[in-house]
Amino acid sequence: MSSLSRFISDMAPALRRRGYARRGTTFRREFSAGDWVVVEFQAHRSPAAPLSFYVNLGVTLGCHTRFVLDGSPASRPPTAAMGFWSRRLAPDPTAMLQGPWLLDPDDGPAVRDFALALESHLDELDRIADPTVLLQLSREKALMTDKSRSGITLPAEAAEALLLLDAGDVDGAGRAARARLAVHPDNPVGAWVLDRV
Repeated sequence: MSSLSRFISDMAPALRRRGYARRGTTFRREFSAGDWVVVEFQAHRSPAAPLSFYVNLGVTLGCHTRFVLDGSPASRPPTAAMGFWSRRLAPDPTAMLQGPWLLDPDDGPAVRDFALALESHLDELDRIADPTVLLQLSREKALMTDKSRSGITLPAEAAEALLLLDAGDVDGAGRAARARLAVHPDNPVGAWVLDRV
């Protein structure tokens, strides 16, 4: 077993207590039908520490997955990269370039600091894993200068159109899709949503 696998096994109980199931280096929790929270440990090679890795966080929504797959059944479990919302748990969240975690698994204080950071971000994921919160985040993204900080991976109007469609608000979804298409006439999300309203 690699040192990263051992480290992940040490972190697993905290994730399991919150309802996450492990598969390899990834933990997933379904929070409603087809909607998932994903935590992925991604190995990274570095001579700077015995253990080097990234932690990718994602919230995947059924409506977004259906758009991405365009009706094809999901052939594999969701990943953070498929996320409607995604972010990387960084050792220094203020840094412009988010580097990997560099840890010595025998350094108790450093491991505890990582575990606390992970717990804090799991709390954030629990809050974000709610379509109402995601809709609010997508609307806030429209007002942000640095849109990459929002975590929402789609343009604001496209995100709103998908969320409203998933919630059954056909009129709102249509308005948001038309707003997106008014700015970008070839936007595939806007066209996909309009085909379904």
